[in-house]
Amino acid sequence: MPHIFSFSQLQRFIHSFPALREVILRNDPTWDPPEVSAETGLHRTDLSADAWPRLKLWYMSSAVTLRFLELFTTQHPKVQRLCIHVLGLRSSALLQAVEEVLRESGPALAEFEWFASSYNQIALDPVPRLMYNTNLETLQAQIFVLTISRACTSLMALFSHIKSTHMYNMLIQLDLGRLPLDDMDLSVEGSTESITAFHAILCRPVFAGLPTGAMKIFFKYWNMPSDDEPSAINVASARIQTIMVLLLTPWFVRGVLQLQLPNGSLVEGIPPNFRSAGPSIEDDSSIGNGALRGLAG
Repeated sequence: MPHIFSFSQLQRFIHSFPALREVILRNDPTWDPPEVSAETGLHRTDLSADAWPRLKLWYMSSAVTLRFLELFTTQHPKVQRLCIHVLGLRSSALLQAVEEVLRESGPALAEFEWFASSYNQIALDPVPRLMYNTNLETLQAQIFVLTISRACTSLMALFSHIKSTHMYNMLIQLDLGRLPLDDMDLSVEGSTESITAFHAILCRPVFAGLPTGAMKIFFKYWNMPSDDEPSAINVASARIQTIMVLLLTPWFVRGVLQLQLPNGSLVEGIPPNFRSAGPSIEDDSSIGNGALRGLAG
């Protein structure tokens, strides 16, 4: 159905096809979605189903995404495959609503995508927690971070909340602001506590079944340096590689991880002559399981 011109038309469409396997809505509508009520809920006539098989809300503002999510889950609060791509900033209200849907979905959720098109995300941008989704198979998420420290802490929080032993495909995109090169010159302070804590999360039994190449992390800049600044992006990529290899060594050793750097180079294992010591990262956020401090061995 290419265009929907009113909410009542959308209601009639959903009601007419009780066995819908996939619902995809793109772009903010020209009409305002109504407030959620028993009359405005997007209900299916197939009462034997207790979950939406696949629900995709793409390229909508955070407010519109939130409203449609509420409308779709008034009758069936569970979703088996949930894909969200917000146009603009992801609000805390949307994050809270998505976490509630994930909690209600529980083991029914097999796939989750969490993306946004925004280059002004300044506040913390966590991924919704996935501890209730014990049958999750596929995770694709985009996280906006201002510093490498924030990237590390965000990954730690994300991985620590995963409880599914069925994961076979994880793609995490970390979008960095364009940082001055000096901000990449992280100090060295000898401490292995943070590395040990990160490794403990990666070595949990829940990740024991990850197949080869299941995990991909890639870093991007919101604004890439101009063509006359190739050295800046290469130096930043080298710094990121050093930090990430230190943190993600258990997955590199097992062959389950690929790391793509801002300059496009791909890291698929422990680089030759890689030293166990590296730059430290001072934690700059309060999310996750405590601080990441002194990443040096």
